[in-house]
Amino acid sequence: MNQKILLFGPAGSNINYIGLMLSQTTFPLLFAYHDIGLHDLSNSMAIDISEKNNTEIKEIIDDKSNKFITCISHNDRHYSLIDQYFSTILPVQILVEKNYELVLINWHEKLRFNLTKKSHMMKQPIKNWESSQKQIWQPFTNFTIERAVLHWIYKLSNKNYKEVKKIRGITHFFDFSSLYDSYENAKNEFKKFNIDYSIEQYNIWRESQKIIFKSWEEIKNNILSIENLKLDYQRGIAMALRGIKEQLDEQSCWENYKKNLK
Repeated sequence: MNQKILLFGPAGSNINYIGLMLSQTTFPLLFAYHDIGLHDLSNSMAIDISEKNNTEIKEIIDDKSNKFITCISHNDRHYSLIDQYFSTILPVQILVEKNYELVLINWHEKLRFNLTKKSHMMKQPIKNWESSQKQIWQPFTNFTIERAVLHWIYKLSNKNYKEVKKIRGITHFFDFSSLYDSYENAKNEFKKFNIDYSIEQYNIWRESQKIIFKSWEEIKNNILSIENLKLDYQRGIAMALRGIKEQLDEQSCWENYKKNLK
């Protein structure tokens, strides 16, 4: 692609893998593709501009390397880039319209439970997140992570939530769930960007994500028996998915099913 790619998407939405593919970069099989993306400080293929000032962002966009740009925590300041640099960048939003629980599975498995050495700089931010959730939810429950995850799932299920609603001015979208639906769906998403995505590439990606698919199956199989789930975030997701399916609001969901936590 001639334009530098600017990817908008929440953490956990495969933003590094999709960015590497759209940049037509050669890379090995990995569990966490942020190891050669955002979290590889020595040779990163990606730069996140969420916390950058306008001068820094201009320098990054003007850089002639094939690095792609991400914006994980976005706001109006970042949306103005779409108009300002329309001839230089290709803004793409990763849409999370279903299977949004996979965003959280990715986040928790790759940052809390299977953090790699290359992503060591994330240890403290993760501890900070756990501590902040404890402060927020401990007045109401001892199951603070489950409660935090349930809240997170309910936010992602809201089409108007900032992290998942369509961004004004963007006309190129990548369907997050396509990767989990089927090879054909994923192939069609990449085809929109003139990327010939092969079945071999898809199988390599799917093989690399065995932990994610296994956790997803465990959650889906235990929606009605969350006590069988081993990990805190899995229990929070299962509770939320059950509540949403039964058309309960967030607080009612928690009150109804918290008794199943042991």
